[in-house]
Amino acid sequence: MKYNPAVTADHDDVPSGPEMAAERPAQLDRDSRRHRAIEALAAGCSPREAATRAGVTERSVRRYKSDPAVAKEIDTIRLERHEQTMGLIADLAPLAARTMRDVMTDGERDSDRVRAATNILKLSIDHQALQPLADRLAASETRTIDLQQQLDDITSGTT
Repeated sequence: MKYNPAVTADHDDVPSGPEMAAERPAQLDRDSRRHRAIEALAAGCSPREAATRAGVTERSVRRYKSDPAVAKEIDTIRLERHEQTMGLIADLAPLAARTMRDVMTDGERDSDRVRAATNILKLSIDHQALQPLADRLAASETRTIDLQQQLDDITSGTT
């Protein structure tokens, strides 16, 4: 596509022409490092570990962590990972039950298989028991945010 100054005139904050070539890769690299740091924090790394993994300073990681949007992103990533893990456990539960049945009917002493199957079944049952509470908590948090926004609107006079 040919460069057209009229097209970019309304977008003063978006680099265009020669400056786009210089700024765009740097911004992408900065965003990539920031994303790697956030992923590392979501995985449970310390700020120092996250900084090393992402190629940024520990100070940058602490600054990222102090941003409420980043904290929410970390929580979202952790929740997604947890849901994926619980999905895998749910997928393994029937196999675990069959393993328990096989060990019981074969009469073999296969303690490692029994222990693994027992742990999978326990995690599956615990997750099923706690999921309604997690759903209720999420709904309460959403409602709290909505009420806080309404209160903010009322106190600022923008109702």
